[in-house]
Amino acid sequence: MKKENFIISKNEDGTYQVADKRGRVFEWGKSVKYAYVSAYSPKYVRVYETDKLVTVYDMKGRMLEGTKDSQNVCIYEDGSYEVQKNGQEEYFDNGAKKRRRIKGIVAGLCALSLAMGINKCSTYHAQKKELEDQTPATYLGNWFAQGSQCLMFDTDGDFKTVEYYGYPGKMKDMGKVLQIQTHEKRLIGAWREMG
Repeated sequence: MKKENFIISKNEDGTYQVADKRGRVFEWGKSVKYAYVSAYSPKYVRVYETDKLVTVYDMKGRMLEGTKDSQNVCIYEDGSYEVQKNGQEEYFDNGAKKRRRIKGIVAGLCALSLAMGINKCSTYHAQKKELEDQTPATYLGNWFAQGSQCLMFDTDGDFKTVEYYGYPGKMKDMGKVLQIQTHEKRLIGAWREMG
């Protein structure tokens, strides 16, 4: 089974082998009970040594802090994660604050360039909006992250990947979400107008 960031193959004895995308087998990945890469967090591989306990590794083969033999690991969009172990939950930032700070600096530079008369950012956003208003998106279903309902959409025809996501803007929009059929297709602009 080949994934974008990992190569997972089955050994003759029924165990699995985990390698990076170039085919180099990780030292810990020579013989594991099972390995899985989620479509929602493709930069991480979940490795099972038993049926119920998981350890999570990143693309470089480094174990995520605190995930050794966990009952569950929920990885959020920003790379932070929550580990459930022995009935306790623990949150790990995993550099998310630093990434948000960098994004804020980039956004500030973009705003500064607009103030100075350079309008490349606004041109980009106008082109992006125009493209999105012409692009059909297929509704894949809901996912709950940090207590919020997230709607997932596909635009490339591969239902294992999510290209767009959104959150219902208002409580009244939550009712509309319940009426949407899985694999319903509309333009991205039309989805956005729903709230």
